[in-house]
Amino acid sequence: LIKSRLNSNRNIYVEVDNEVWGSLTPTDYNALEAAALGIQPYKNYARHAHKAAMAFKTVFGDTAMNKKIRVDLNWWDFGTNATLDLMCGYLTSTYGAVNQYIYSLGAGPGGYFGNEYMTGSKAASVEDIVISSYKSTTPGDANSGEMDTAFTNFTAGIAKKYGLALTAKEGGAAMCNPLDPNPVTTKNCIMAYRDSCMAASIRKNYLPILEYGTTVANYYALSNKYGRYGCWGLTDDINNLSRNSAYKALQELMGDLKSPTPPKDLSA
Repeated sequence: LIKSRLNSNRNIYVEVDNEVWGSLTPTDYNALEAAALGIQPYKNYARHAHKAAMAFKTVFGDTAMNKKIRVDLNWWDFGTNATLDLMCGYLTSTYGAVNQYIYSLGAGPGGYFGNEYMTGSKAASVEDIVISSYKSTTPGDANSGEMDTAFTNFTAGIAKKYGLALTAKEGGAAMCNPLDPNPVTTKNCIMAYRDSCMAASIRKNYLPILEYGTTVANYYALSNKYGRYGCWGLTDDINNLSRNSAYKALQELMGDLKSPTPPKDLSA
């Protein structure tokens, strides 16, 4: 179906399920199947990634692998991403060199950045939230999603070790939870995200991602119900994409617009 209907000029990125490392239903399925097979959950997830690669190889042919067909091995460990190294080692020892069927390593949700002010767990003014969003994207900040952190340096090192590319499957400003908003702090969080200065924080977060030569760096998302209050999305109005500054910031990073100089009060 994919081969017959997808534009032939498109590359195909393949991720097995969604956030199997976390606490979602796929995590439980993976753990149960791994137990039945007598292997560790990370090995079972890696096994499925290889199985997916072979399925696409059967349909698209050997020459399409790691060119048109790009299977992404995605995982996230808090603080480091050591499990990806274990996965690559397991795949190599079981099926041969991992870079023959896996295209890239995903740094999990490595593009997010946030702090207590941004998430709304601690009350702050709109100005303080915006300023903190810029300062939160500093190297070594445990709350930062910036790619120039020990976490992503580690992931990039694993990718280099096995001859793989690097991806960032999700990212953006980790603002208030629109599905369970804090009535005291949500208003200021929404206003902060709509503030034009937030663009400087987004650019600062994503520039290092691009400097790594990352092949895919996604932003979550254009617009959806999770972002219905104007957070966690590039726009809160699909009929007015530039209502907030996030959409424009991504355009600038892609070279569609010239990036302006960040305000002085955010560049200290």
